[in-house]
Parts: sequence; structure tokens; C-alpha cells
Amino acid sequence: MLSLELEAPTGVELLPVSPDVVRLREQRPDGAPLGELEVSTFKAQLLIDRDGILEDKARALAEAAAPDAKVDSCNPVTLGGVSGYRVEAYIRARERPALPYIHVLVLAPDDVRFNGGLVITARSARLEWAAGDAIIASLKLLGRRGAANE
Repeated sequence: MLSLELEAPTGVELLPVSPDVVRLREQRPDGAPLGELEVSTFKAQLLIDRDGILEDKARALAEAAAPDAKVDSCNPVTLGGVSGYRVEAYIRARERPALPYIHVLVLAPDDVRFNGGLVITARSARLEWAAGDAIIASLKLLGRRGAANE
């Protein structure tokens, strides 16, 4: 069983979507969105071609995030006990959406006893979103015996 713990900075609204999905949102005082981050878990057998599975999933989710999204980069990432891929995409459309920058992280614990991982999809008004970065940095994956990434 894989579960997680994260911290949201002041001003970020937490919106539970389901037992497996949580959404966090930050808005400017005028109500315009600054960023939105969604975290979900997935089950998969990751023993064979772990990196390939995680990279393929990250690319597919980034491309599916919006019809006009174009993947700019796909890079391996490590966050203390978890690793995977981060894909960055940008929506290139005639009418720019409020949150055109898309970042998808697909991560799995380094401990192979976990049959699954975590998907983080962040959308932001600007390339850099401080609250989103802080949320990702606070992430702790929890297993039966406590934190998996400490």
C-alpha cells in the first residue's frame, strides 16, 4: 500500500477529489489562477523496465494534458528515495489558457516492494511556480513501515 504526505504553503487550497487523488490550487487575490497541482497514485509492476514504464507514462500524460500541449523536455529526477521522470510541456495555442505550463512527474519508490507509484501534474501561469515547487519538495511517500523516501 502506497500513501503520501505533503504540505501546502499558506494560500494554497486543498481539494480532495477521491481517496486516490488530491488537488491543490493557488489563486491571486483577484481570483485568477496561479497554479494547480494534482497528485494521484497508480498501481503497476515496476520490476521489469522500470525506467521505461515511468518515462512512457510521464510523456503520455503530458501529451494528454491538453490537445495543444507540446512536450519540451523529459528528464530523470530523484527526490530522496523516489525516482522517475519529469516532463515539461507548454500549450501553444492562439488563445493562451490561464495555466499554459504543464509539468508531469511520474515517480516510484526505490524500494521495489511497492507495486506502483505517484503521478504529479502541475499546471501554472508561469514557468516557475514557487508554491508548486514547495509542495513537491515536501512530498513523503509512506508505506507499511513509515516513510519510504526518508
